[in-house]
This record gives sequence, structure tokens and C-alpha cells, in this order.
Amino acid sequence: VIAALLATIAFVFLMQSLWVRKQPKNLSTKILASAVMLLVALAILAASGRLHWVAAASTAVLPFLRRGFSLLRYLPYLSRINSLWSTAHANSHSSTSQQTETSTGELTMRLDHASGDIYGEVLVGPNKGRALEDLSPSEIKALYHSLKEAESRRLMEVYADRYHPKILDRKTEDSSTFSPEMTRERALKVLGLSNTAAKDEIVAAHRRLIQRMHPDRGGSSFLAAELNAAKKFLMEE
Repeated sequence: VIAALLATIAFVFLMQSLWVRKQPKNLSTKILASAVMLLVALAILAASGRLHWVAAASTAVLPFLRRGFSLLRYLPYLSRINSLWSTAHANSHSSTSQQTETSTGELTMRLDHASGDIYGEVLVGPNKGRALEDLSPSEIKALYHSLKEAESRRLMEVYADRYHPKILDRKTEDSSTFSPEMTRERALKVLGLSNTAAKDEIVAAHRRLIQRMHPDRGGSSFLAAELNAAKKFLMEE
């Protein structure tokens, strides 16, 4: 009986000491209060002559407690694995949610950094509000010829070259010489950066995106020119 009682007390205080290291002060206080209540209950049982029930139960539980204690040494490893998983998940979410956006008065284009996919939306005309990916090749061609801005046509050429090659009759100049006016807001959108981006972040974003969009790697010369212009503008501010 005494051994069972001592084992129970030792278990309570061991668990209390382990939790104190990880939990806030108020939770530690609650655990300590629970331990005191348990000891009081044991004292009452002992005084009433019913402690033998607790002793029998404790004797049955002791083998499981020993096994549980042997597993405690793996807790640091489990904690580390959980931390690594959380970090990887956060990084994955961050990388997959970042996009580069380029807009004109007629179109909005977005480049997903993780997949390299291009998405677009029509801002004017009968197709206003429609996503480019929902348009048929014939609708893409009709939209292209209805655009009034040279920059909008260039964006459509980039999209068509990616998903509907050779369906357009080109109306704009060579993309390598096309250079729309660059502003800080536009440059930040092109590189997918926040307004507080530092120089090293600008360089890193440009390097990452140019590797995906460079014409030598099957990318777009227009988007490559946009990336270069955005980096140049922000670095020279």
C-alpha cells in the first residue's frame, strides 16, 4: 500500500514538473492544486480503510507507467519533428501564394511564382470580368484584336504564346524593345514585393523570377524585360 501511494505521489509530481517547463504559470498552479486534491483524497481513503482499492489499481497501472516513462525520452524528437513540419508547411504556403501582377487599362495578368502558370482577367468590353483561361482560342484571338493599348496586346501575346501558340497575327513591336513606363508601384507588383522590400530582397526576387521567365528557358521576352526594368527602377531609387 505504501509503495503504491508513494508511486502515485511520485507520478503526480513528475508530471507537474514536466508540464511546468512548457506551460504558463496559471496552468502550473492548476496542476499543483490538482495534485494537492489527489493527496487529500488519498488521505481520506486511508482513514476510511478503503485505500486497498487504490493500492490494487495502482499496482495494475504501474507497468503501464513504466512503459510511459520509457517513452518520455522520445518527446524532444517528436517536438523537433513537429517544429520542422510546421516550418516546412509555412514556407510552402508562402512560396505557393506569391504572385507577380501586371495590369493595364484593359487586362490584368498574374504569374504564379511556384507553378509558373499565368492567369489573366479582362477589364473592359463584352468579356469584362472573365478569366483568360475560360476563353476559347477564337475568343482569345478576337479579344487580342479588340485591344487598343500596345501593352495590353503584348500581355495577350505572352499569354497566347504560353497556352495557344501561333493563333495570333502580331500587331506589336518586338517584345525586347517594348518598354512601358515603370513606376514604383508597378515594379513592386512585377517582382511580387512589398513596399518595404530591401535591396537584397529585390535582387533575390529578380533572380528567382528571371530564371523561370528567361526566353532561353522557354519563357517570355516581354516578362523578362518587365522583370529587368522593375529591378533597375527599384535599385536606382
